[in-house]
Amino acid sequence: MTSSPFLGLRSFLTFLAAAVAVWLAPAAYAQQVTFAPYLQLGDNGPFGFADQVVVAWQTNETLPNPSAYKVEFSESGRSHGRTVTPSARIVDNYLAADPALPAIPGAYGAHSNYTAVLSGLEFDSVYEYTVTGPGMPSGGFSADFRTRKRGSRFSFAVAGDEGFFPTVPNSNPAFVVDYEARIAHLINNTDKVSLPNEPSLPSPDIILNTGDNVYTFGSEDSYRDFFFPVYNSDQDSNETGAPILRHKLYFHVDGNHDVGSTGVSVNLLASDSAPLFSGNIGGGDALSYFTDFYFPQNGPQGFDIQFAWNGDTPSATGMTFSYLEKNYTSPAAIQAFRDSTKVDTGNGVTSQIDHQSNYSFDYGNAHFLFLDANPHLFNDNLPSSNAFNAPPPAFTAYPSALKDWVIHDLDSSLPPAGLHLRRRHYHQQPDARHRQVARRPWGQPRLQRSRSQLPAQSSHACHEPHRWSGKHHCWHPRRLRG
Repeated sequence: MTSSPFLGLRSFLTFLAAAVAVWLAPAAYAQQVTFAPYLQLGDNGPFGFADQVVVAWQTNETLPNPSAYKVEFSESGRSHGRTVTPSARIVDNYLAADPALPAIPGAYGAHSNYTAVLSGLEFDSVYEYTVTGPGMPSGGFSADFRTRKRGSRFSFAVAGDEGFFPTVPNSNPAFVVDYEARIAHLINNTDKVSLPNEPSLPSPDIILNTGDNVYTFGSEDSYRDFFFPVYNSDQDSNETGAPILRHKLYFHVDGNHDVGSTGVSVNLLASDSAPLFSGNIGGGDALSYFTDFYFPQNGPQGFDIQFAWNGDTPSATGMTFSYLEKNYTSPAAIQAFRDSTKVDTGNGVTSQIDHQSNYSFDYGNAHFLFLDANPHLFNDNLPSSNAFNAPPPAFTAYPSALKDWVIHDLDSSLPPAGLHLRRRHYHQQPDARHRQVARRPWGQPRLQRSRSQLPAQSSHACHEPHRWSGKHHCWHPRRLRG
C-alpha cells in the first residue's frame, strides 16, 4: 500500500486551524502580530537615484501605536545603520462608518497595518533589517533583502491561480492539498532543482503573480488562512511554504478573485458564514489587495472594481453589501473603505484603491506592466460559455483613458531608462474573457508599437501556457540577458 502524501498536511492544517482559533479566543486578546513583516516595493516604480523598500506588517490592535515599533537596517557588512519609525493606519473597520449596517458575528474586525519606508538604498545591494516592538520576537524580527538590480542579467518566477486548497478526490475524511505551500517551497528552492539535460536554474530575484492569490473573495480572512502564513512561513517545506515575503519583492495583478470573485463586483459586507479556510468574507475585510499590498501608485484613477466601464462611460455600481440574503447600500462605508487605503509608501499619501489596479515598475533592463483585465472594464460582460466551444461575445471598447495610459507608460520606458524588455502582465481566464485584452482592436498593435514583449497571463487551474515560455505550468524562472 502506498502512503498518502497528504496525511502530514492534513495534520498541519488541523494544527493551524486550532492555532488560529486560539488566537481568536476571547481570553487571548493580547496584542499580536497577525501578518509578520514582509517586503513591498511601495510607490517606487521607475528607477531613480536610489532605491527603496517598504517593510509592512499587521497587528490585531484596534488603535495603532507607531512609536512602539522601530525598524533598524543597514547594508550588509557595514556596522552603522539607520532607524525608521513606521506609520500606521486602521484597516477592516469601514463598516463602523454606517450604524445601519448589521453587526457580523465573528467578523475579522479592525486591525492595524504598519509600513516603514526604507529609502536611500543602493541598487543591487544586500541589506539587513530588524523590526522590534510589541508582538515581535524578543530579539526582534530579522531578515535581509537585495535591492533592485539594474543590469541585464536577472531572474524571476511567475505564479498564478495558486490560492485554491482542493481536497483529494474520494478521501474520507477529506484530505486538503496545500498547493500554495508546494509552489512557495519550489520557488524558494529553484536553484536546487536539477533537471536532466537542462542548465541549472537561478534563484528568482523577484516573484510575479498573475492573480487569484487566494480564493474565493480576496478577503483578509483568506490571506490570514492561505497566503501570509505560507509565503512568509518560518519554515521552508512542502507542507508549510517558505519565508519568501520577508526576503524578496512579490508583485501581483488583481485577478477576479482578488476583487470579489467575478471581477464584476465585490461584496463589502460578509458571507453568510466564514469558518476558517472557507475562502469566505468574515465581515468588513474585503479587498485585501488594496489594504495589505503596496505597489507603485502610477496607475490612472477611476478604474478600480467600484466602476463598471461601458466604453468611456463609468458607473459606480461595483461595490455592494449583502448578508443573509439581504442587500444594503452604504455610501459612507464605501468611502470609509477607500479612505482606509490611504498610505504614504514613498511618494506622498495616496489612496491605493485609486491607482493600484494598474501599475508598472522597472527591474533590471526590463519594464513590467500590470493590467486589470476584469469584466468591470467591459460593461460587466461576464460570459458563461466556454470560448473554446463557442465564438467569443462582443466586448465594449477598452476605456480610452486606460488605453492611453498603457501606451504612455510603455513609450516612456524607452531608452532614457536604459530598458530593453517590456513585460505586460494580466489575469485572464479560460473562457470568453481569455480574449478580451489580447484581441481588443487596439491591444496587440499598440503593444507591438511599443515593442512590448513577454506577455504573461494566468488561468484557472494553471493549465494555460504562458505564451512567452510556451510551457504548461504556473511558474517559470527565467534569466534575462541584454
